[in-house]
Amino acid sequence: VFLNEFQPQTTDAGVAQGAPIRLQLLDLFQNLMTESTAQIRLSVMEGPTTSLQLFWEQNLSESFVDFVDVTLNTAGHYRLIATLVAENLYSSPSQAFEVIPGVPSHVDFSLYPEPTQQVAQPWSPFAVEVRDIFNNRVDWDNSSNLTASLDDLTGTAVPFVGVSSRQAAAGLVEFTNLSTHTAGLLQLHVDTTSGAIRGTENVPISVLPGRAISVEISGLPNSTLAGQELSPVVAMRDAQGNLSSGYRGAVFFDESTDPHPLARRPGGYRFVAADLGSHRFEQQV
Repeated sequence: VFLNEFQPQTTDAGVAQGAPIRLQLLDLFQNLMTESTAQIRLSVMEGPTTSLQLFWEQNLSESFVDFVDVTLNTAGHYRLIATLVAENLYSSPSQAFEVIPGVPSHVDFSLYPEPTQQVAQPWSPFAVEVRDIFNNRVDWDNSSNLTASLDDLTGTAVPFVGVSSRQAAAGLVEFTNLSTHTAGLLQLHVDTTSGAIRGTENVPISVLPGRAISVEISGLPNSTLAGQELSPVVAMRDAQGNLSSGYRGAVFFDESTDPHPLARRPGGYRFVAADLGSHRFEQQV
């Protein structure tokens, strides 16, 4: 039988108990066993019955053993229990104590958005947590301001449509009803206004363009010499002006726009996947 003389107290993650946890060995009649050098194990319990794979071991000396620097890095509610290793005898659990998250050090995703989104359509929700250095969610943080941002692969900022800045509640921020009008491979990251709190890593998001609703012709000079071959580029654009990379339809050049008998123009063309919504008609005009 063990007696927990000094009970554990509430502490911060990564911070040792303020006083040693002292254990003493008693016999069946509650007499202190002063000559024992038995090995004692101090284990951590989460909840009423779950024993964690976390423990410390020492031998009795002068009728007791002090476990110093008892430290837990994971926030939660715990009890301690002692074991006489050789006899497999257990003490009663200690009083319950709490390990509180430390100061915020970084933010990280707890729910990632879907990796593929549609332009001008609401994204799937995503969430981030304010965490301490041990990756505990800082559930007492109700003040950090977090902002979700997008960049393209050149580092140029891409605007969100919707509310992209929110205040933490119990260390958590959920982003919903966000969208963007820019298609392409983008990078999502979330940062805070505090320079002491590190932002998230960049998360790649592929934003697909909408269906083609307009045709754009480029690559033609304002003027040219008679007989000079030209190479126009035809681009299919969605409602937001993005290249409609999924377009697989055909285009035709209207012959009625140039009745000159010696004029040459491209024939009809059906777009393929490699075009990505844009095709160059090399020296065909």
